[in-house]
Amino acid sequence: MYNREVIEKLKQQGVNTDEAISRFMGKEELFLSFIFRFPKNADFKEIRKCLEEKDEEQFYLHVHNLKGVSGNLGIETLSKCAYEILAEFRASKFEQMEKLIRLVNEAEFESDRIIEILASYEKKEN
Repeated sequence: MYNREVIEKLKQQGVNTDEAISRFMGKEELFLSFIFRFPKNADFKEIRKCLEEKDEEQFYLHVHNLKGVSGNLGIETLSKCAYEILAEFRASKFEQMEKLIRLVNEAEFESDRIIEILASYEKKEN
């Protein structure tokens, strides 16, 4: 019951849970174990630090990781945001800083929506 409730709430927020669960061999429990680890992978503090320091390698690495993790978990809006960040970064590096900051803000907003749901269910479980 609990698993279905979490999955349904994520689905309501636009997470493509059906596709994501299929990536986890149809095992809802396995999918949930990974999505509850998602907040640790959404390290916007580090992304912002790399942006501020103009650390190309680490910025790219963190955003690319975010894109992959969110895509595999079916968090398509966040994966799309991360893709847009990477596309802008590849095109202009840090020359369009305002645009990169705006895109990172959008990605963090999308991430926070999912993290908020997960946090509410972690509290219920304990």
